Amino acid sequence: MASDRIAILKKKILQDPIYGPAYELLGSSVEAMFDAGFFDDGAREESNIIPEADDNFFLTPVDKIRRRLEATPSGPAPRLAVLLMTGSFCPVHEGHIESLEIARQELEARGIHVLGGYLSPSHDSYVSIKLTDALSAVQRLDLCQVATADSDWISADGWEAFGVDRAVNFTDVVVRLERYLARHIKSDSPIDVYYVFSSDHARFCRAFVARGHCVCTVRPDYRENVDKYRVLPHVKDNDRIIWAMKDRLKTSSGMVRDGSHELLPGKARKIYEQILEERSGRLKSASQKVLYRIRDEGLHEVEHWLPGRDQAMMKQAKADHMHGLVELMRSVHRQVGVIRTQTEVVACIDEAARIGARSLFKISSEAPDGEAGEAVISIDAFISGDISLGVSRCFALADAHGVGQISHRPGYRPLAEQIASIPRNRRYLLVDDDIDTGRTMSTVWKMLADAGVNISAAHALIKRSSLKKPGLTVDVLDARDFLAGSRRGGLVVQLPDGELGRVPYCLPYCSPSQRASIPLALELEFSLGIWSLNQSFFEGLQPAITLSEADPGFLTVMRYFGFSPQTKMVDICRWHAEQCRLAIARYKNAARPAYDLPVTVA
Repeated sequence: MASDRIAILKKKILQDPIYGPAYELLGSSVEAMFDAGFFDDGAREESNIIPEADDNFFLTPVDKIRRRLEATPSGPAPRLAVLLMTGSFCPVHEGHIESLEIARQELEARGIHVLGGYLSPSHDSYVSIKLTDALSAVQRLDLCQVATADSDWISADGWEAFGVDRAVNFTDVVVRLERYLARHIKSDSPIDVYYVFSSDHARFCRAFVARGHCVCTVRPDYRENVDKYRVLPHVKDNDRIIWAMKDRLKTSSGMVRDGSHELLPGKARKIYEQILEERSGRLKSASQKVLYRIRDEGLHEVEHWLPGRDQAMMKQAKADHMHGLVELMRSVHRQVGVIRTQTEVVACIDEAARIGARSLFKISSEAPDGEAGEAVISIDAFISGDISLGVSRCFALADAHGVGQISHRPGYRPLAEQIASIPRNRRYLLVDDDIDTGRTMSTVWKMLADAGVNISAAHALIKRSSLKKPGLTVDVLDARDFLAGSRRGGLVVQLPDGELGRVPYCLPYCSPSQRASIPLALELEFSLGIWSLNQSFFEGLQPAITLSEADPGFLTVMRYFGFSPQTKMVDICRWHAEQCRLAIARYKNAARPAYDLPVTVA
């Protein structure tokens, strides 16, 4: 290796908060650091050890950690840990999950409370060298998200795959996660990140001889590596380095790629097999037709921005935004070969909101024996009822495959308090805008019934089941969910501090694939389109709309991430659009690691 490149590598190693101290302790040897897992990422000398990326854009879900921290028993503060595993995950399988479980058991047996764990898929520039015909980062991250969706402590982290412009050392991922957790999780005790790896990479333990923490789990076919490395100087009896000696199953990614698909977690297995079918040509596309029904409440969505502004101009800006949304949806589906994308804009809800659910469903107010008649409980934000219940399904921030929990809407009283105030001397009809799986309706109905509220029936404007046909993907959406800061617009999410807020249906806050049936491979492009449409909407309005005028739920989220209430909405949208552009550029123009440089390992 050229002497000038060795000099650069020495500087990079010394800048690394984990490799730097290990380098000095292990004899100031570059070869020793390569043995410990360090590689030359090809970055210039002046580059930071962690390439620049904004922690507020590529978000790491922390909801599971927050919940487990809140449930930590009172008493003497325990040592706290979060586990991290990096790798190709091409694809993720049960062995990866098992390694994290074994590491957790080992730490908790030592009195260390594990709050959570992460699977962090590697950057495409690394995986494309390691494997031929590899899954894309988008697919690998999605599989990790699906595989961990039902876990109460493991999540997937997409920063390593999308937040940087090249493959990075695993120490970079550890340091970034430590910084991120310190920013978003408030804890009286420090949270240590433990890097988890299997014994086929037992040599990685040497990176942690002076700083950081790690756990090595044992694969039976690589047990000799444990015997070799655990007795080395500075490794032996080092409490930073944990050896979890319980054998994990002899499971490898190669076994899965060779056809042992039963080793994938159930839901991930179906997605992986569908990917293979699409690649083989046996399945041309998951769906050849897409039908969107988009509800447009017109100026009801933006009425909080009307005072002091020209109504005709607002109406035109709203119409332009709606037209742009429809064209954007058609565009992304055309790019993945969908034969026909049909979009129906349902605009009659203006009238439904004005006259209320009683007239809409022709509900009678008459009742025998002088009793109060049947009344309406509306659980839709824009359909008025005798009682409007502020209920929503709340999702964890940046948790793509979470099912969400029934909660009150941002700005409303807790749901139990709302239900307690409902008169019990009447029968009620429960009304919503649309029903898909029916989970929200049935859950709310049960909550009301358990509280003694008499529900006689339920109605909805649209039942998605009636629209579905073979080979047709159907999605029913609200236009306001794609307009940042619109009245009651966007997905209800819970922030790391526990507050509820609202975010538009796009990255970085939620998955447009899950929320709006957008092709997974084009989530970033779609999100860029949404933020650009929002930017154009706000650019055309005077006086300029500020964050302080946005829906309180959106205001809460933006303030959490550092935006002042005086910030113009157009500037917020411009910033998000630029972050999308940067992410797309990083992904498409990723630097390849300098693996071809010869290295002599001692």
